[in-house]
Amino acid sequence: MADKKFDLAVLGGGPGGYVGAIRAAKLGLKVAVIEKNDLGGVCLNWGCIPTKALYHVAQTLDEIEKASIFGIEVNKPKLNFSKAMARKDDILEMQRRGLAFHFKKNGIELINGEGRLSSQNTISVKTPEAKETTVTAGSIMISTGSSAANVPPFDLSHEGIMDNIGILSLKKLPKSLLIVGGGVVGSEFANIFASFGTKVTIVELLPRILTTEDEEVSKVIHKALRKKDVDIFTSTKVEESKKDGNKFKLKLSGGEKLEAEKILISVGRGPNSKDIGLEEAGVAT
Repeated sequence: MADKKFDLAVLGGGPGGYVGAIRAAKLGLKVAVIEKNDLGGVCLNWGCIPTKALYHVAQTLDEIEKASIFGIEVNKPKLNFSKAMARKDDILEMQRRGLAFHFKKNGIELINGEGRLSSQNTISVKTPEAKETTVTAGSIMISTGSSAANVPPFDLSHEGIMDNIGILSLKKLPKSLLIVGGGVVGSEFANIFASFGTKVTIVELLPRILTTEDEEVSKVIHKALRKKDVDIFTSTKVEESKKDGNKFKLKLSGGEKLEAEKILISVGRGPNSKDIGLEEAGVAT
C-alpha cells in the first residue's frame, strides 16, 4: 500500500476516536482512523450497546413475569437465548453501518489494520493481509481504549473464564455464573443473566457492591439482585479455582465452596497502551 498523508490520524475507532475524527472532519481537516477491529470500539461492540440490548430482553421477561398483577394471564415465558443474541448482533451491525455512513459523509478514511506509532507524526499500519503502510499526519490522536483486567487465581485465556467479550459471545446460556467483581459491569450482567434463568453469584472484595455509587444506590441494587436470587459475597475473594468436568469448583476466603459453569471477570479495565509505540513517539509513560 502507498504511504498516506493526513492532517489528523486517529489511532483507534472507539467512541473517543470516531467522535474526534468526525468533529475534525467537519472543521475541514483531512482525517484517517486506524482500527484493527470493528468500528465503534468496546462501547458499541462489547459494552454499552450490546448489554443494553440484552437488558431490554431481561426487562421484557421480568415484565411478563409480573403480568398477572395487571390482570393479564400468560404462560411462563421461555427465553430463546440464540435469538436474543442474534437480535443483539443485528443491532450492533446496524450501528456500525451508521458509523461507516458518517465516515463516508465526512470524507474520513478508515484504515483497517494494527497501528503502531513510529514517530510523533507517523503510524506504521499492518493490514489483515500482512501488508504494511505508513500514515503521516500533522497531528495524531491516540484513542486505543482499554481491556478487561485479570485477577488471580484466574486466567482469561482458559475456556470458561470470560471477560466482557467472552460473555457477549456466548452461544449457550450457562446454568450457573460466578461474577468476580460487583461493580457496574458485574452488577449489570448479574441482573441480565439472573432474569434469563442463570443461577448467579457475585464475589466482591470490597465491603459492598457498586462502591463508585452512593451507598444508598448500592443498597437498592443489592436488594434488587437478591430478589432475583443472586448470591452476593462482599469483603470476599476467590482463593481457589479448579476445573472439574464442565464446572469450576471454587473456594472463597470465608471458607465457602461454590460451583459455577462459567466465570466472568469484572474487576476493572486497563489501558491498551502497550506496544503501540509511545516511546518512539516521545510520549512519557
